[in-house]
Amino acid sequence: MNSNSGKRRKFSGLSGAELQIAHDALVRLKQTFIMEESDDQTDPSDESTGPTFDVQIDEMITMMENKLHENSQVFAEFLQYDHGTLEAFNITQAGILLLKPYSKERLTSSRSLGENSFWSSKNFNLQLELLKNLIPRTNEACARVWIDTFFFRASAMLPPAQRMVLNLEQEIPATTVKPLGRTTLSGFVDYTVVVTNRVAAATLFQIPTLTTIKMLSCSGFFVIEAKINDPGKHIAQAVCEIYTCGKYLGKQILRGTLTNGSDWIFIIVRINADSNGASFSYSSPISSSAGIIHPDGNVLKLGNDWSDIVAGILYHWINNSFSDIDHDDWIKEVTVI
Repeated sequence: MNSNSGKRRKFSGLSGAELQIAHDALVRLKQTFIMEESDDQTDPSDESTGPTFDVQIDEMITMMENKLHENSQVFAEFLQYDHGTLEAFNITQAGILLLKPYSKERLTSSRSLGENSFWSSKNFNLQLELLKNLIPRTNEACARVWIDTFFFRASAMLPPAQRMVLNLEQEIPATTVKPLGRTTLSGFVDYTVVVTNRVAAATLFQIPTLTTIKMLSCSGFFVIEAKINDPGKHIAQAVCEIYTCGKYLGKQILRGTLTNGSDWIFIIVRINADSNGASFSYSSPISSSAGIIHPDGNVLKLGNDWSDIVAGILYHWINNSFSDIDHDDWIKEVTVI
């Protein structure tokens, strides 16, 4: 009798991401097997002969899949996600995003959008100046006051036929993230922004769910994650949120941002053609202290222009959230070699 026959293998010591990585590694190992017919005529009734290696692998894969299914809600909280999670979901970094040198003409044109509205560029910057001396950014609730101001400005930049719907604490339904897999992601995103026509916007005000957004004809969908302390440490979480939204909406490309209200990190996620994983690129924080590297090597500080530049990027990215970066973008991509 096999001495291990009464023991049950346990995987409870592995986190959800680690278990997924181990499962995928075993599946790849199984696919490399070259089955050879053995000349050894073993009596199949001989209990001293344990299961073959490939059978053991199958058993382990089955147990892992059962465990992953049981623990599918382990991934329900986006806060748990880290770079190990990205690896488990086959999400890799494709490049970095850099702010392109901008012309004064483009900045002037961007500032002129919505110039007769309450949230004109002038009033927008007056509001930021007020907040600077009124609300300290000590927690995420304070940061959101700053973030809100930028999206109020972006909404005023839209043409009259378009409407923006800004939804806070958007629930993301359980979404299968691996083909033929059981792992689902779900949770809440700090903000989502939808750009659509007036009729669809009215519907979203009544039923502001991701399912409604999926059914309606929306020209833009943007994901925002707010982090007060060192937003750059939360790239993996933001990427997972954007990836999950893209999977649920059935979009190959989706854009988003990670911010504390003064530092803005822009992220683009491209879901792989086979739906198994994705690639992403992100920018360094764009703020008043950030700079643009010109072709001659000189660095130009953004200074007082930074707020209108961020508003211009938000306006462009929200309206092109399902499209790839092109020559009209404020940002260029440098791919990782």
